[in-house]
Amino acid sequence: MKRDDIGLLLLRIGLGGIFVWFGIDKFFHPIPWSKYMPEWFSSMLPTEPATFMYVMGVFELIVGLAVLLGIYARLAALISAVFLLGIIAGLGLVNEVAARDASILMLALGIAMLGPGNLSIGENIFKKKRYG
Repeated sequence: MKRDDIGLLLLRIGLGGIFVWFGIDKFFHPIPWSKYMPEWFSSMLPTEPATFMYVMGVFELIVGLAVLLGIYARLAALISAVFLLGIIAGLGLVNEVAARDASILMLALGIAMLGPGNLSIGENIFKKKRYG
């Protein structure tokens, strides 16, 4: 095992784990999560903000699991980075949530640039076999 692969695994656990945790939590506590949405965004939704949190929970679970397992991890990390940029732009860098998200954004960008590493399901299942 190489140290780089262990490091990438730890990055994936950090990013994927937080997305899975927050995704699951949105199913149990949608109303507190909906209070983080800017008013202008809430007013554009076709449904109640708390109901929209269920959709966000599914999205975060899918992205988080993809990163954790290393299946299309670069794409999932890039999607999470764009998502986090949207949150930061919506909230501004004026509170602890945006500061936390800025840190998580750096995890996402690192994984998007470096890939999942060899300690991932995606790298081991989808590796192209080379002959010769």
